[in-house]
Amino acid sequence: MNIIDLNQQLKITQEQILKKIGQWLSEGSGWRIDKIDNHYLNVVKYKPMKGKSYIQLPKELRHHMKGLINLQNKDNECFRWCHIRHLNPQEKYPQRVKKNDREYIKHLDYSNAEFPVKINDYNKIEKQNNININAFGYEDKQKFPIYISKEKFDDHLNLLLITENENKHYVLIKDFNRFMFNQTKHKNSKHFCT
Repeated sequence: MNIIDLNQQLKITQEQILKKIGQWLSEGSGWRIDKIDNHYLNVVKYKPMKGKSYIQLPKELRHHMKGLINLQNKDNECFRWCHIRHLNPQEKYPQRVKKNDREYIKHLDYSNAEFPVKINDYNKIEKQNNININAFGYEDKQKFPIYISKEKFDDHLNLLLITENENKHYVLIKDFNRFMFNQTKHKNSKHFCT
């Protein structure tokens, strides 16, 4: 807030106070205001909470990574980095955002989507990029669907949304069958449909 905004805000507050005093007097209180000696204004710097760029996977999901790639990004674009890793798989250090990954940004359409990506932007991103998006949550050691695509594109992007306090982070589900393996007690090969 600059000094001009501050002065305008002071005038607005002063008018509001005088209006309230006028209303109070008009209700017949019998009181009279001679003068106002002081007017205090407390100013604090507002720091909105920001989404954390990287959150470590819960311990039970870290074991053999369970078919997951947890990209170590330093911005709020973990959703887009997962999308890029899906399109640009890496054998060596797949969790790292690499220089050649940044080239893929030009090929994706995230117009009108804000970062961090919200659930109500999924369908827009699906249509703009011809991809089905499925998102799953994880709480109390339980996996659950957050969003299952209704689109019919050939490509599928499966994501895990993990939470730490107020922060949320997207993780790429590279191998959905491996990610879901422990959902049943059956230990043979399993194939899950998304």
